[in-house]
Amino acid sequence: MNFKLKEFVKNNYLFILIIFFFLLAVFIFCFDKYVVWWDSGVYVGMGKYIFSLGKIGLWEHIRPVAWPFILGGFWKLGLPVIFFGRLVQFGMFFSSIFLIYFIGKKLYSKSAGIIAAAFLASSAILFHLVFHLYTEIPAMFFTLLAYFLFFRKKYLLAGLFIGIAFLTKFPAAIFIAILFFFLLFRKQWKQALFFSIGVAITVLPFIIANFVVYGSIFGGLFAAQLTIKKVLGCNILRKQKWWYYFSQLFFYENKFLIAALVGIFHNVRKNILIILSAVLPLIYFMNLGCRDYRYVVVFLPFVILLASAGLVFLMDKFKKEKTRKLFLALLILAVLVVGFRGVFYFHQEKSVLIEPELEYFYYLHNKEIGGEIWTSNPVLAAYSDNLLHKIYYPVYDGNISTNFFNYLKNNSEKVEFVFLDNCGGGIICPPNDNICSQKNDELIDFLDNNFKSVFNKQQGRCWYKIYHRIIF
Repeated sequence: MNFKLKEFVKNNYLFILIIFFFLLAVFIFCFDKYVVWWDSGVYVGMGKYIFSLGKIGLWEHIRPVAWPFILGGFWKLGLPVIFFGRLVQFGMFFSSIFLIYFIGKKLYSKSAGIIAAAFLASSAILFHLVFHLYTEIPAMFFTLLAYFLFFRKKYLLAGLFIGIAFLTKFPAAIFIAILFFFLLFRKQWKQALFFSIGVAITVLPFIIANFVVYGSIFGGLFAAQLTIKKVLGCNILRKQKWWYYFSQLFFYENKFLIAALVGIFHNVRKNILIILSAVLPLIYFMNLGCRDYRYVVVFLPFVILLASAGLVFLMDKFKKEKTRKLFLALLILAVLVVGFRGVFYFHQEKSVLIEPELEYFYYLHNKEIGGEIWTSNPVLAAYSDNLLHKIYYPVYDGNISTNFFNYLKNNSEKVEFVFLDNCGGGIICPPNDNICSQKNDELIDFLDNNFKSVFNKQQGRCWYKIYHRIIF
């Protein structure tokens, strides 16, 4: 065993160096305090909802279920969900570095695997997300694991894990189609069958559940597609141009990724599967009105593999072995320096824990609840073991604000707490939606006159209000 370990270190010393820098960077940043973001609160709340059979947490049918299921498992075991969720994300990120190394090594060369590992290990967006409970890193891990098994002809397992990737982030369905039709194009009928069985094992229960609950086999998926077109934050407030992902990949993420163009054109036939896996998701996300930097994670590993192939192609133009090795060493050093500059860039603006916000989220701790709790912010689910009703869902506008206001007026005896804040964005109205703005004003007036204000604090532009109706 010791001999094998020594041999591995001797033959993979550059890869070991990359792992060392990766662990060092994680160690530097892991002691910072990180706030729980919106989607993280949703996934924790959904996990609690699953394992409490609907008695605790919240539910959003537009979300995939795999990541909430994992987080809910920690909660069910009585473990701190946020800590263990971040620990699992780190493990998935760490494992993905190994996976992309071995995939690059098998498809291209050892040098390509090393470069791919260096690119992934120093990714700024991945370091930004590893401390937050979002679905991108888990989906990336399951996707890379599926491709790793696919290239080793473990088609049943590949199908199983790409199915889990889809249940972690819906756009991963693109990879199911790519791998399946790749096998059909090569007339590998038996392999395609085993792959399909693997996918069915994981996806079929989801399809059946959707049909039973929503009356459509992809009810949640279609609802998610409609909702993402209306999300105020990325469609209006932070709307980006169609070329946004190119600027993020080749400027902010890593300038060396431009070598992916070389990787595409120098051997299209050999790289066709990786090319499709990079380009088709990119086209899908480009055509969404909602464009977010974190979405690049879905196809980033395949862009990285193409870039590593392109760089190795350029490196092989050097005739002398020593020159090639020197070029590789300098390239890895440059990648690490440029990449980790991106890591530090993201962490220049460290998350600041706002005291009123923490008090707001912790308010229900150790309180007995006798009525409904309505919230404009799902992050409350990460701090409270109660059933929560959503004011903001699915997209806050004049219709949603009117419906909630009418419900509150007609059923105020059922409502015990109402949590409102303007920082999370849950009650921000779309531009020119006068009905929404009017109902917001009427809502606060109604609460001020009919409920007791038990919490009202402000910091900067953010205010946090909690209203309580005493239940007799």
